Amino acid sequence: MAKKALPASTERVYKILVIGDGLVGKTSFVERYVNNRFIATYKATLGVDFSQKKLQRGDEGVLKLQLWDIMGQEEARTMTRVYYRGAAGCLVMFDLTQRQSFVSVKKWKEDLDSKVRWKDKKLPTLLVGNKSDVVHRCVTKAELEECCKELDFIGWISTSVKDNRNVAEAVSQLVDHVMAMDTGYEEEEESSQGQVLEITSSNKRKSFSDSSKVGSCCFRSPVPSEQNW
Repeated sequence: MAKKALPASTERVYKILVIGDGLVGKTSFVERYVNNRFIATYKATLGVDFSQKKLQRGDEGVLKLQLWDIMGQEEARTMTRVYYRGAAGCLVMFDLTQRQSFVSVKKWKEDLDSKVRWKDKKLPTLLVGNKSDVVHRCVTKAELEECCKELDFIGWISTSVKDNRNVAEAVSQLVDHVMAMDTGYEEEEESSQGQVLEITSSNKRKSFSDSSKVGSCCFRSPVPSEQNW
Protein backbone atom coordinates (compact mmCIF):
# COMPACT_ATOMS: atom_id res chain seq x y z
CA MET A 1 0.00 0.00 0.00
CA ALA A 2 1.47 3.34 -1.02
CA LYS A 3 1.62 5.95 1.69
CA LYS A 4 -0.49 9.03 1.03
CA ALA A 5 1.23 12.36 1.54
CA LEU A 6 -0.19 14.50 4.31
CA PRO A 7 -0.78 18.21 3.71
CA ALA A 8 2.29 20.30 4.58
CA SER A 9 0.22 22.12 7.19
CA THR A 10 -0.68 18.90 9.02
CA GLU A 11 0.59 18.88 12.58
CA ARG A 12 0.51 15.83 14.80
CA VAL A 13 1.23 16.00 18.52
CA TYR A 14 2.70 12.99 20.29
CA LYS A 15 3.47 12.63 23.98
CA ILE A 16 6.62 10.54 24.45
CA LEU A 17 7.59 9.21 27.88
CA VAL A 18 11.22 8.81 29.00
CA ILE A 19 11.34 6.49 32.01
CA GLY A 20 13.86 4.39 33.95
CA ASP A 21 15.92 4.48 37.13
CA GLY A 22 17.63 7.63 38.33
CA LEU A 23 21.19 8.40 37.13
CA VAL A 24 20.80 6.58 33.81
CA GLY A 25 20.83 9.82 31.78
CA LYS A 26 17.16 10.52 30.99
CA THR A 27 17.34 14.29 31.56
CA SER A 28 20.62 14.54 29.65
CA PHE A 29 19.10 12.51 26.82
CA VAL A 30 16.16 14.89 26.47
CA GLU A 31 18.43 17.94 26.68
CA ARG A 32 20.74 16.54 24.02
CA TYR A 33 17.84 15.69 21.72
CA VAL A 34 15.91 18.95 22.12
CA ASN A 35 18.75 21.48 22.47
CA ASN A 36 21.85 19.50 21.38
CA ARG A 37 23.56 20.20 24.70
CA PHE A 38 25.22 17.80 27.12
CA ILE A 39 24.67 18.26 30.84
CA ALA A 40 27.65 16.88 32.75
CA THR A 41 26.32 17.71 36.24
CA TYR A 42 23.51 15.64 37.75
CA LYS A 43 20.30 17.18 39.00
CA ALA A 44 17.52 14.84 40.09
CA THR A 45 14.19 15.30 38.33
CA LEU A 46 11.44 16.09 40.80
CA GLY A 47 8.20 14.66 39.51
CA VAL A 48 8.34 15.27 35.77
CA ASP A 49 10.14 17.60 33.36
CA PHE A 50 8.53 18.55 30.07
CA SER A 51 10.29 19.46 26.82
CA GLN A 52 9.03 19.94 23.29
CA LYS A 53 10.49 19.67 19.81
CA LYS A 54 9.00 20.20 16.36
CA LEU A 55 10.04 18.07 13.40
CA GLN A 56 9.30 18.35 9.70
CA ARG A 57 9.26 14.82 8.30
CA GLY A 58 8.83 15.17 4.56
CA ASP A 59 5.37 14.25 3.36
CA GLU A 60 4.33 13.29 6.89
CA GLY A 61 3.92 16.95 7.83
CA VAL A 62 4.95 18.59 11.10
CA LEU A 63 5.33 16.54 14.25
CA LYS A 64 5.31 18.10 17.68
CA LEU A 65 6.96 15.79 20.20
CA GLN A 66 6.27 16.37 23.88
CA LEU A 67 8.96 14.55 25.86
CA TRP A 68 8.05 13.77 29.47
CA ASP A 69 11.11 12.99 31.61
CA ILE A 70 9.75 11.04 34.59
CA MET A 71 11.70 10.98 37.86
CA GLY A 72 13.47 7.67 38.45
CA GLN A 73 12.97 7.27 42.18
CA GLU A 74 10.77 4.42 43.41
CA GLU A 75 8.20 6.79 44.90
CA ALA A 76 7.47 8.17 41.43
CA ARG A 77 5.50 5.04 40.59
CA THR A 78 2.64 6.12 42.83
CA MET A 79 2.06 8.97 40.34
CA THR A 80 2.88 7.26 37.07
CA ARG A 81 -0.75 6.69 36.08
CA VAL A 82 -1.16 10.47 35.96
CA TYR A 83 2.15 11.04 34.16
CA TYR A 84 1.49 8.31 31.59
CA ARG A 85 -1.96 9.54 30.58
CA GLY A 86 -2.22 10.49 26.90
CA ALA A 87 1.18 9.05 25.92
CA ALA A 88 1.70 7.62 22.44
CA GLY A 89 5.15 6.06 22.89
CA CYS A 90 7.87 5.44 25.45
CA LEU A 91 11.64 5.15 25.82
CA VAL A 92 12.69 2.93 28.74
CA MET A 93 16.29 3.83 29.56
CA PHE A 94 18.97 2.06 31.57
CA ASP A 95 22.71 2.46 32.10
CA LEU A 96 24.82 -0.12 30.24
CA THR A 97 27.41 0.10 33.04
CA GLN A 98 24.99 -0.37 35.95
CA ARG A 99 23.43 -3.82 36.18
CA GLN A 100 20.68 -2.84 38.61
CA SER A 101 19.28 -0.24 36.21
CA PHE A 102 18.83 -3.02 33.64
CA VAL A 103 17.18 -5.29 36.20
CA SER A 104 14.72 -2.47 36.94
CA VAL A 105 13.63 -2.31 33.29
CA LYS A 106 11.11 -5.10 33.92
CA LYS A 107 9.39 -3.12 36.70
CA TRP A 108 9.18 0.00 34.58
CA LYS A 109 7.80 -1.85 31.54
CA GLU A 110 5.24 -3.82 33.53
CA ASP A 111 4.12 -0.65 35.32
CA LEU A 112 3.75 1.10 31.97
CA ASP A 113 1.78 -1.74 30.37
CA SER A 114 -0.59 -1.96 33.33
CA LYS A 115 -1.48 1.73 33.35
CA VAL A 116 -1.69 3.08 29.81
CA ARG A 117 -2.91 2.10 26.34
CA TRP A 118 -2.77 3.89 23.00
CA LYS A 119 -5.04 2.93 20.11
CA ASP A 120 -6.27 0.16 22.45
CA LYS A 121 -2.82 -1.45 22.40
CA LYS A 122 0.36 -1.37 24.45
CA LEU A 123 2.45 1.75 23.87
CA PRO A 124 5.24 1.29 21.31
CA THR A 125 8.25 1.12 23.64
CA LEU A 126 11.96 1.14 22.78
CA LEU A 127 14.62 -0.13 25.18
CA VAL A 128 17.54 2.33 25.36
CA GLY A 129 20.93 1.37 26.83
CA ASN A 130 22.79 4.61 27.57
CA LYS A 131 26.49 5.35 28.18
CA SER A 132 27.83 3.29 25.29
CA ASP A 133 30.91 5.55 25.34
CA VAL A 134 32.07 3.59 28.42
CA VAL A 135 33.96 0.42 27.49
CA HIS A 136 32.82 -1.61 30.51
CA ARG A 137 29.36 -3.18 30.04
CA CYS A 138 27.24 -5.05 32.58
CA VAL A 139 24.71 -6.32 30.03
CA THR A 140 25.16 -8.56 26.99
CA LYS A 141 23.46 -8.34 23.60
CA ALA A 142 21.84 -11.72 24.22
CA GLU A 143 20.25 -10.40 27.42
CA LEU A 144 18.95 -7.34 25.59
CA GLU A 145 17.34 -9.45 22.90
CA GLU A 146 15.81 -11.77 25.46
CA CYS A 147 14.48 -8.78 27.38
CA CYS A 148 12.83 -7.46 24.20
CA LYS A 149 11.11 -10.77 23.58
CA GLU A 150 9.97 -11.27 27.16
CA LEU A 151 8.66 -7.74 27.74
CA ASP A 152 7.41 -6.95 24.23
CA PHE A 153 9.68 -4.03 23.38
CA ILE A 154 9.73 -2.94 19.73
CA GLY A 155 13.52 -3.24 19.93
CA TRP A 156 16.64 -1.92 21.61
CA ILE A 157 19.35 0.59 20.81
CA SER A 158 22.54 1.71 22.54
CA THR A 159 23.19 5.43 22.95
CA SER A 160 25.80 7.82 24.25
CA VAL A 161 24.32 11.14 25.27
CA LYS A 162 27.83 12.41 25.98
CA ASP A 163 29.06 11.63 22.45
CA ASN A 164 25.67 12.32 20.84
CA ARG A 165 25.54 8.79 19.49
CA ASN A 166 22.15 7.38 18.39
CA VAL A 167 20.13 9.90 20.41
CA ALA A 168 18.13 11.24 17.47
CA GLU A 169 18.04 7.75 15.95
CA ALA A 170 16.39 6.32 19.07
CA VAL A 171 13.60 8.89 18.95
CA SER A 172 13.20 8.46 15.20
CA GLN A 173 12.80 4.70 15.50
CA LEU A 174 10.15 5.10 18.17
CA VAL A 175 8.28 7.78 16.24
CA ASP A 176 8.23 5.56 13.13
CA HIS A 177 6.30 2.96 15.13
CA VAL A 178 4.00 5.53 16.70
CA MET A 179 3.10 6.96 13.30
CA ALA A 180 2.53 3.51 11.85
CA MET A 181 -0.03 2.84 14.59
CA ASP A 182 -1.58 6.28 14.18
CA THR A 183 -1.98 6.19 10.40
CA GLY A 184 -2.50 2.46 9.96
CA TYR A 185 0.15 2.20 7.23
CA GLU A 186 1.93 -0.98 8.33
CA GLU A 187 2.15 -2.75 5.01
CA GLU A 188 5.16 -2.91 2.73
CA GLU A 189 6.56 0.47 1.77
CA GLU A 190 9.91 1.68 0.50
CA SER A 191 12.02 4.11 2.47
CA SER A 192 14.04 6.97 1.02
CA GLN A 193 16.95 4.52 0.66
CA GLY A 194 14.72 1.96 -1.07
CA GLN A 195 15.02 -0.32 1.98
CA VAL A 196 12.21 -2.40 3.44
CA LEU A 197 12.69 -3.56 7.04
CA GLU A 198 10.76 -6.34 8.69
CA ILE A 199 9.49 -6.23 12.29
CA THR A 200 9.12 -9.84 13.31
CA SER A 201 7.05 -9.14 16.43
CA SER A 202 4.07 -7.92 14.38
CA ASN A 203 4.64 -9.91 11.16
CA LYS A 204 4.13 -6.64 9.30
CA ARG A 205 6.60 -4.83 7.06
CA LYS A 206 7.34 -1.19 7.77
CA SER A 207 9.93 1.11 6.26
CA PHE A 208 11.95 3.50 8.37
CA SER A 209 13.45 6.84 7.47
CA ASP A 210 16.94 5.93 8.69
CA SER A 211 19.32 3.13 7.74
CA SER A 212 19.14 1.15 11.01
CA LYS A 213 19.00 -2.62 10.66
CA VAL A 214 16.64 -4.98 12.42
CA GLY A 215 17.82 -8.29 13.82
CA SER A 216 15.49 -10.88 15.40
CA CYS A 217 13.13 -8.85 17.61
CA CYS A 218 15.40 -5.92 18.21
CA PHE A 219 16.93 -2.90 16.51
CA ARG A 220 20.67 -2.88 16.02
CA SER A 221 22.73 0.23 16.44
CA PRO A 222 23.07 2.18 13.17
CA VAL A 223 26.83 1.91 13.81
CA PRO A 224 27.64 -1.82 13.44
CA SER A 225 31.06 -1.64 15.06
CA GLU A 226 31.31 -4.00 18.04
CA GLN A 227 32.85 -1.28 20.20
CA ASN A 228 29.90 1.02 19.59
CA TRP A 229 26.92 -1.28 20.15
